[in-house]
Amino acid sequence: VQSDKRYRVLSLYSLLDMEQDYYGSVEIVASNAEQELSSAIDYVLSDETYNIQYTAGHNEVAITEFTDLLSTNNFSSSAVTLVQDDIDEDTRILIIASPTRDFDEREIKKIEDFLLNDEKYGRHLLVFTSPAMPALPNLEAFLAEWGMKPKAGHLIDSNSRYPSLLFLRYTDTELAGNLETKGIQVAANSAQPVETLFESSGYINVSTLLSTADGIYLIDNLPEEWTQESMNDAIKNGKSGKYDILVRATKTIDENTSSVAVCGN
Repeated sequence: VQSDKRYRVLSLYSLLDMEQDYYGSVEIVASNAEQELSSAIDYVLSDETYNIQYTAGHNEVAITEFTDLLSTNNFSSSAVTLVQDDIDEDTRILIIASPTRDFDEREIKKIEDFLLNDEKYGRHLLVFTSPAMPALPNLEAFLAEWGMKPKAGHLIDSNSRYPSLLFLRYTDTELAGNLETKGIQVAANSAQPVETLFESSGYINVSTLLSTADGIYLIDNLPEEWTQESMNDAIKNGKSGKYDILVRATKTIDENTSSVAVCGN
């Protein structure tokens, strides 16, 4: 698929989902042709493209499926090791995916400079966290400056057969109000809450996009097996409430905005 701006080559394997059986026979089980062709046409005709990078070098979780989805929707993506390299100048969004090793001061400075963008702003950071993450003082201090803090622990629904599986609700914010699918609940597994440290400070404003229902428990550790006894212990020792899962902070100066979002899942 080609235009005077750019082109994209589509392979047979991207257009069709195929499976091979024990005897070597190949069967077409689904077609992605419409989606792939529509995506390719949109890509070659778009006035601009969007580049996303994700950090590496801190034992981050693999996000292959996510980057494949980005590619289908015409985002280019690549890894960046901040201890060695700078963030690409044309990167719009930087992703940190559940690291278990902290960022050093030089790496944090690169992230800060990325969001500042020579005072032009227009850059965005998305941080995924999980209950398995250890304390990361440098990253946590940076997020606190933006008014957010991942809270240690596991969130569970005591009324569910699958306690770690939560169904989240869009909070009524201006951002969620623009989503046609805001009435559809979002599922999250093995989540931790994100605490809002302030709603407004200087040029920074913080709002919640996704939260749990009321009556969800925050516990320190998951049991090896869920039984009535282990659930009773969780309820006894846990703290019940409504918890925020996806929180977003924006910094706007002269109508130019950069943002940091933290997702506890």
